[in-house]
Amino acid sequence: LSLYDKDGKLQHAWGKSLPLPKDTIKRALSRGQTGPKLSCGQTCSHSVLVPVLGSEGPQLLQLDTQLAPLLNDFRRISKADIGIISAVPSNSKSNNNGTNISAWNQRLIHLTQEQNTLPILQRLARQQEFQQLQQHSRSLSYLDRVYDISVFTLPQFLDSRLSLLMMTDITQAATQAQTSEKRSLTRVLPPVAVACALFFLALLRPINRMIRQSRVMSSLIKGDYDSASRKLKRQKPNLLFTDEIDQLLEAENELSTQLDELQIQLAESNEELKNLAMSDNLTGLANRYRLEKEIKRHQRSHNRYGTAFALLFLDLDNFKRINDSLGHKAGDELLSIVSKRLKACVRAADVVGRLGGDEFCIVIDNLKAEAEAQKVAQHILNTLIMPIHLRGTEINISASIGIAVAPQDGLTSSELLQNADLAMYQAKALGRNKFCAFSKELTQRAARQLSLENELRNALANREFVLYFQPQVNIDNCQICGVETLIRWQHPSKGLQYPDQFIDTLEETGLIVPVGEWVLKESCRLLSSWIKAGIPPFKIAVNISARQFTDPGFFRSVEKNLSASGLPSEYLELEITESMVMGNIEDSSELLQQLRGLGVTLSIDDFGTGYSSLSYLKTLPVDILKVDRSFVMDIPHSQSDMEITAAIIAMAHKLQLKVVAEGIENPEQHEFLKQNGCDYGQGYMFAKPLSQQALLKRLHQQRLAKHQAQQHATVRA
Repeated sequence: LSLYDKDGKLQHAWGKSLPLPKDTIKRALSRGQTGPKLSCGQTCSHSVLVPVLGSEGPQLLQLDTQLAPLLNDFRRISKADIGIISAVPSNSKSNNNGTNISAWNQRLIHLTQEQNTLPILQRLARQQEFQQLQQHSRSLSYLDRVYDISVFTLPQFLDSRLSLLMMTDITQAATQAQTSEKRSLTRVLPPVAVACALFFLALLRPINRMIRQSRVMSSLIKGDYDSASRKLKRQKPNLLFTDEIDQLLEAENELSTQLDELQIQLAESNEELKNLAMSDNLTGLANRYRLEKEIKRHQRSHNRYGTAFALLFLDLDNFKRINDSLGHKAGDELLSIVSKRLKACVRAADVVGRLGGDEFCIVIDNLKAEAEAQKVAQHILNTLIMPIHLRGTEINISASIGIAVAPQDGLTSSELLQNADLAMYQAKALGRNKFCAFSKELTQRAARQLSLENELRNALANREFVLYFQPQVNIDNCQICGVETLIRWQHPSKGLQYPDQFIDTLEETGLIVPVGEWVLKESCRLLSSWIKAGIPPFKIAVNISARQFTDPGFFRSVEKNLSASGLPSEYLELEITESMVMGNIEDSSELLQQLRGLGVTLSIDDFGTGYSSLSYLKTLPVDILKVDRSFVMDIPHSQSDMEITAAIIAMAHKLQLKVVAEGIENPEQHEFLKQNGCDYGQGYMFAKPLSQQALLKRLHQQRLAKHQAQQHATVRA
């Protein structure tokens, strides 16, 4: 017995007992735990914790009983060896307390007849995992004896995970079971063999019938329905009773008839599927697969007879605008109408196909001269340009056509499609609603375009782009009040390249987004550094491309670059075009509101050249309208341009917007704009685009001239 005070200090001890941790004593006192506890160190003991009230307050009485004598008594009664096993802690380094069974990662604390039973246990540990033994008992043969070994998990007491092991010698019972099994087999096997022989003889006739039925099934599977019918006629049903084989025979007769009918239907369906597989679902025209087969057929005809043929690659102009304005169903109806017009433009021997979307392909058969293909192309353009009435709306559609003639422009389907596609893009570049015949120059141009794309990707990585700045002046005093950022490409071998030489390629490849991001970042950085250097602040205008404007990360990009550069948002101006805004007015308006929330200035560039809508313009959160140079360049010679420009200025002022006029090149234009109240201007009359150094020099000269003028005015006063 042991007596502990409330602080876990041992007060008295009678005999040898297992020391208790202080937290166990406090937990027992606080919760009133008196239940039995089992713990094992060098030996296993059974403990009872009893809270008592002493003269000095609550105390804990511990009663320990050694389990070894009890386990030995249990062995004498049950004839089974008993063991206590504990899990080895992960940080244990000592093997003094008990015997470690390393294969199980367990420690044997107590085992009756350990000298005899420990080798058996160690052998079992090498054959079976401890977790499996906890789930299922195991029989083990050792030195001509058979043992049944079971493990039972004990509850967790005193922070130890213990298991109880029982090992019973079942040699006698196993021997008796084997003897009984042999006797049973000796008595049962002869009757079973006789019964099996009789059963086989009884099944012999049905088996033969089943074999014949399987031959019928084999013929049905192979599709030899005539042979299956002959074999079925030779089959005779039972006269006395109907069995399962007779039912199978009847089913085979019915199946043979149905399969014969299905074979006929399948042949018809195959022909229908063949037509569907080679036709476009929407228009009924030939699809890409059939077009390729037709080209291969014409290729074989050329190889045999030397006949030429042509491939026309047709793409509708601005078809996306139809889908966006009228919906995809209307677009599908338009494609069906175009398909019918195309079929009406060619001969029955020619093949009209749809490659997908708004792309069509026509194979012209038995071509005698290239001019015939061009004549067909012009006829198609003239037919398509005729108005189409769709859902109460009159639509005018046009197309661009590329022509490739075999064999000089290629002979395989891939070559002809590629070359006709190149010619089609050339037709679009020439102004749309045109046709263009393929030439080797187009291939060379495509190679140059590919080379340009690769050079532009490297230019961004190698920092070959530079910024130039077009000054914007106050129209009254011609003082610089802002700049428009312009990009240039300092090519390592070709020198300085202007935007018209590479901007279109940036747009087509999507590189305009990262390049536009760089322009925005560099513009904010430069202006912020100039302001910090003491230059009076002014606005810097950055052109935003359509792809950049619709990029999901555009707003975050503006916000991030303003924050990183430290540039006050009121000095950043973003220039967007009318077409960018009108493409999706709701999303555009929401984005412009977010940008306005940052404090940046928003301007509509090239106003009057797009799809202007005053009803939308008055609701958009913009600050500035930029009059396109096409309206300014003919002032004062064009009366209509003068009236349009004056109207734009007046309208903008009514909407509380500022106006910037582009392309001012002579005093007459300047004077006209000044008289009509234009706010700002830019053009070669004031300055050409300047490099960073030239701009800083110009600003320094302007500031010096202003300072001198102020001093002169002071002296005069």
